[in-house]
Amino acid sequence: MIYPSHNMSEVNFMILFMIIGAIGAWIPDADLKIKHRVALHNIFVCLLITIVLYVLFINILGRLAIQLPYIHPLILVIPFFLGYISHLLTDLLTVYGVAIFWPFSSNRVSLSKFKSNSIILNTIGILIAISMFFTKLYILINPNIIEEVSKILKIFLKSLYSLNP
Repeated sequence: MIYPSHNMSEVNFMILFMIIGAIGAWIPDADLKIKHRVALHNIFVCLLITIVLYVLFINILGRLAIQLPYIHPLILVIPFFLGYISHLLTDLLTVYGVAIFWPFSSNRVSLSKFKSNSIILNTIGILIAISMFFTKLYILINPNIIEEVSKILKIFLKSLYSLNP
């Protein structure tokens, strides 16, 4: 079971998810004093830290199984990974770029012409974060929305399938 349905309310779960995601999003900038956007701004370190955290959480939660029987380590690792990856992806949108494949390649990859202090880039990031928060909040308030969207997608996919001979 991934979702903590018994010991944690959905709102508390969302808050925990956001806090852990924010920590994951902050970690890549812990390399400001050393090779910034190299040492911690790559996919391999992201995966390594995520795997190490997963193993640590398995051990920690294994010892606390009596107190926290419904919390799976993935609840703690997935938001960390998503926060970390989102940081890497947004830094890919800057002029400076990221050495995403370091230590195998120190070439920086940049997908855009924005500076990291760009009003446009920061506004887009803030709007995405706000929309994600309110989408999750709306789903909490109206849980039937997922079923409604699922029905609409099924109808859409059936119509696409029926168009193909």
